[in-house]
Amino acid sequence: MLIAEQRQRVVALASLCDETENVGETLESQVGGITNAIRTALRAAGSKGLTPVEVRSSLSRLSFPIHEYSNVMSSIHTVLKRLCQSGQVRQAIREGRDESVYQWIGENYGAPSSLANQLADLERDQRQVSHAELQQVRNHLRQILRLTTVPLTVGQMRESLKARGCPVRSTLAIQGAIRAILREYNKTLDKTQMQGGQVGYRWKQGVGG
Repeated sequence: MLIAEQRQRVVALASLCDETENVGETLESQVGGITNAIRTALRAAGSKGLTPVEVRSSLSRLSFPIHEYSNVMSSIHTVLKRLCQSGQVRQAIREGRDESVYQWIGENYGAPSSLANQLADLERDQRQVSHAELQQVRNHLRQILRLTTVPLTVGQMRESLKARGCPVRSTLAIQGAIRAILREYNKTLDKTQMQGGQVGYRWKQGVGG
């Protein structure tokens, strides 16, 4: 799948979102995230499946920036384990060869990186946030927004939550939780149009909560 085609799908996805998060941040999470990139690679492999090393090669062919990871194989193994635990992937033995591969068994709608698949992945990741995790994210995000002296974009909130040890491991799940919380606190937040079309949020002065 050409990067230009992937960007077009992400632009379409962004137009469906009710939050005004910029397309660049959506591109990062939907196409750039290693979990989704691995999902795309496994979907494309079909019943043949992929070994972890083959996953790495597929990520490279997808133009995923594996060079930015100090230990990309460790990250790949971690993601594959989580995908197995969530029932999206299974381990199998490749026929005729004594090697373990990972096969995609989750939802599959059209092309491996189709918009339908991206939406299904987004919905699944958001469902995986438990009530306790959402409450922790809510508490952390409220503190972040009340303490900041400058408006924060959704991407900046996400990084701040990660720095605080946010319990939600999936990038998509974190962003889904952020969107839900921003809607919840809509009346207590000031919104600022920032450079590049992004929207920044901060707590309104003098407002409790």
